[in-house]
Amino acid sequence: MKKQHKTVNNLAIVSRRSVLQASAKTMFLWVAGASVLVVTISVLLIYIHKQFTFNNTVISYETTAASTLKDNFKAYVELKKNIDDLAANSDLASVRTTQSNDNLQVITDSLATTSDISTFAASIQNIIAPRSGVSLESVTMASNSIAGSGENPVEGMAKSSPIEIPYQIEAVGSYQSITSFLENLERTIRPVHVKSIELNGSDSTLRAQISLVTYYQPVKDVNISKKEISLE
Repeated sequence: MKKQHKTVNNLAIVSRRSVLQASAKTMFLWVAGASVLVVTISVLLIYIHKQFTFNNTVISYETTAASTLKDNFKAYVELKKNIDDLAANSDLASVRTTQSNDNLQVITDSLATTSDISTFAASIQNIIAPRSGVSLESVTMASNSIAGSGENPVEGMAKSSPIEIPYQIEAVGSYQSITSFLENLERTIRPVHVKSIELNGSDSTLRAQISLVTYYQPVKDVNISKKEISLE
């Protein structure tokens, strides 16, 4: 009888061990499954966040590009209207160098798009001065008065507005010839602003120190850029 009771106790212990082992195994599987699920969800959330950020960045750039295109189109319409008005301007037509030129060529001639410092000085010496009857002592450019001056004082300056190019001119002649010289400077197709005049001498022989500026406007560059957006 005692032996049978001992056998029953042994069977109960084995049964409890089996149940505990099964429970431990089940718990381990649950914990492992939950860990895998948490990791998977975390990775998925990180990917979704990156994708969301990427999409928002793309949308932002697309919105900016669309706004730029809209502004450019408005500027194009206004520019075309201005060009059409200038092409039909009778005042511009009256100052053409030759009849074969159009009004837009007059504009190009009047406001240089390249640094033609020596060309304008040569025009003063070879055309305006002889026509006026004055003798030029000197025609120099006051390069040290231009911001950022160097070998090319207009290089690297802003392209959004005309740039002043100052000159110092010393001319000798009669009062009438000096007056004619100033009038011819004003009539030149180039925009010229006489800033100061200093006169010394008599009516028959005057020495004029003239400070003036003309203008230079670089061609506006139009660049189409590309932006590559990557999902990191």
